[in-house]
Amino acid sequence: MNNKEQVYSDVCCAIGRAVVLLKDQVITERSIWLMLKSLSDQLDSDDQYMKQIYSTAIKWMEERM
Repeated sequence: MNNKEQVYSDVCCAIGRAVVLLKDQVITERSIWLMLKSLSDQLDSDDQYMKQIYSTAIKWMEERM
């Protein structure tokens, strides 16, 4: 898997994780976006790769709202 494929896969996993955590709620683009923002805030500040993954996922969801 090349770097772009890995980033795409990780962004999809981040969005999927947000959806799973919303399992008992109404799932909308906004609720996924809010969950991604919450999860991003909980990341270790030293983990720049995951910060970038969540930032990309958040931007992707913003484009759909």
